[in-house]
Amino acid sequence: MAQKKDIKLDLRAEPDVITKSIGKFSLICWILTLVAIVIACLAMPAVRNFLSTSFSLNLKPAWSKILYHIDFYILTVIFVISGLGLFLNSIRHRRRTDKYDPSLVYFLILSALCMIGYLIFFQKIL
Repeated sequence: MAQKKDIKLDLRAEPDVITKSIGKFSLICWILTLVAIVIACLAMPAVRNFLSTSFSLNLKPAWSKILYHIDFYILTVIFVISGLGLFLNSIRHRRRTDKYDPSLVYFLILSALCMIGYLIFFQKIL
């Protein structure tokens, strides 16, 4: 009896420009997220502690509006880049083994939630 072997051939060539760009979109989102976190920390008002009272330091009393707006724009760019990356990923999503980039999904949800949170909780700053 002849046994049939299930031969699975992967006829794909090397990754094309769209497939390579999905990883680059993810890297750009990571870098912009770190920048947004740093800017959010710089925009926050300072908290009075032992060192600030003992050295009589002048602390900023409110959020920095300029840094807040820059942070909001960076979150918008992250949202657009991750959405574009997921759109390109869905175009290339043809086989069962193809997967969506989880970090792009994460950044899309996180940036949307942060922008909504900024709009709800910081309306006084806008």
